[in-house]
Amino acid sequence: MTTLTPPDHSRCQAERPNGYNAFTLGGRPAMVRCSNKPTVIATEAQPGPDGLIGSMSLCEECKAELLKDYGPVYCGFTEVQRSYLVTWEINVEADNPTMASQDVADAYFQPPIAAGGPDSACVFKVTDTKTGETTIIDLEVARGQAF
Repeated sequence: MTTLTPPDHSRCQAERPNGYNAFTLGGRPAMVRCSNKPTVIATEAQPGPDGLIGSMSLCEECKAELLKDYGPVYCGFTEVQRSYLVTWEINVEADNPTMASQDVADAYFQPPIAAGGPDSACVFKVTDTKTGETTIIDLEVARGQAF
């Protein structure tokens, strides 16, 4: 039975020429895997000769090449989920870092935080790891607003 390689969310899976050809000196023509970060998962619209429907991660450049070579009906595309770094910060006074951490955990890591209750530690700094864009979210302010 044939097994398919799952899409790689960290690196484009297309193969490209390595830049050498029969007339370049000092190298052999070969295909190498693209090293760009993927933006989409391409999934075949119809099963291949093996009866399976494959999918692979592609960067924008390789997606454009696939569309040029095979056309828009060959496969469908879904965006690769974006990765986020979510951090939470609070200022606290204590005798040492361990006590500060324990004081915060004892005082704030309870259900009212998620609800954005008054006086809870509910401010988050959310950073998109793709773009580096950072957004500050205050759940107390956001309470009652549509997410």
